[in-house]
Amino acid sequence: MSAQEAVYAANVAAQGEGLRIARVRFENGETSALDVSQATTQLQETNAQIPGLKQQWRQTANTLSLLLGEPPGAADSLLKDSADVPKVPSNVDVGIPRDLLRRRPDVREALQAAAAQSALIGVAESALYPSFSVSGFFGSGSTELGTASLSDLFSWNGRALQAGGSFVFPIFNYGRLTNQVRVQDAAFEAAVLNYQNTVLAAQEDVENALAAFVYGKRTAAALEQAAASARRTTALALTQYKEGETSFTTLLNAYESQLQVENRLAQSRGQVLLGLISVYRSLGGGWQIREGRSVISESVANDMRQRTDWGEMLTPDGATAPPAGTQVPAPEEAQHR
Repeated sequence: MSAQEAVYAANVAAQGEGLRIARVRFENGETSALDVSQATTQLQETNAQIPGLKQQWRQTANTLSLLLGEPPGAADSLLKDSADVPKVPSNVDVGIPRDLLRRRPDVREALQAAAAQSALIGVAESALYPSFSVSGFFGSGSTELGTASLSDLFSWNGRALQAGGSFVFPIFNYGRLTNQVRVQDAAFEAAVLNYQNTVLAAQEDVENALAAFVYGKRTAAALEQAAASARRTTALALTQYKEGETSFTTLLNAYESQLQVENRLAQSRGQVLLGLISVYRSLGGGWQIREGRSVISESVANDMRQRTDWGEMLTPDGATAPPAGTQVPAPEEAQHR
């Protein structure tokens, strides 16, 4: 059951009590059938929202199962049978954002791409300088022609030796090779700019996530007070309606206001939780879970080893983040509140 479904279920119970009181007063001749009709309409409208919420919950649970690589319904056992939204901490310790941002896959990819492109500049520059090469061959050979014999293949008389060298000095295509260096250097500059833009986008994600978390909590706190006030208003309106001091319209408005505020409160609590998740995601969260472990499961790694000799490439060391002391040419860090 979702939090919104619990809100609607509680309001259905409260509105059912209002309908019961309206019927009692109508049977005693204290009010008209209009109150009963209005109470019935409101109750059924509220009750009609619950199947849609159940459908939404089921579809979300199936999506979660898919993300876990499981068939639909497999995530049901992981979901608690409670409508309460998980509690969030009052504060989020983001630590040192620069170190945490290095854990993001997009930042690491952009950094490695820039490093690889930097190496290509050296490869292109090496073609500008003279190169020497030495080659040779040593082996044995034999034939049946003349006085030779195939048995000489395994003797010193059948030895064969060949050696040579070459020298290359790129004089006539020096301009073309120089342009190749310039091309690689321009590509490196583009890779650096892409890395810097990736870091800036990562910092924007962090700031947006922190804003969503902080201001979402403030919204939820205000809605909690509004919901408490709405429940008190409904209780007072119900008491006054029982005593005939107010019309059913006042009670009807109180029910509607309470439902709207409590529903918004449930949604706001969910948004706060999503904001917290966005904070951890934007900071490259999940390192606690995969620390010391590979990014792939052991069963998948075993299947890959049976097909191909991967050596030590499937060990957890291949998935570790860059050391904390690694110098990264990032722009200035954003100011975190």
